[in-house]
Amino acid sequence: MSVQQTSLSTFRQLNPHELGRRQREILHTLKLLGASTDKNLGLILKRPINEITPRRNELVKFKLVQERCKVKQDGRTVILWEVVKKE
Repeated sequence: MSVQQTSLSTFRQLNPHELGRRQREILHTLKLLGASTDKNLGLILKRPINEITPRRNELVKFKLVQERCKVKQDGRTVILWEVVKKE
């Protein structure tokens, strides 16, 4: 499933308050932490990973969140996510 470019452009103009509640929670938490893995976001927000990953993926598609780097966690390579800095 892809998001049309016009949809992305419109969404980027939205106020963060127009995001869904879970999207806002993740965005706010990432702003506070600087960067985090999905697993860590789930632990902090007390939500299962299957509620974190889809919302974070949406934020990535909306270009509000991006990959910072890959790190080792529990013997696996995972992604640290961060909020996209406004230009």
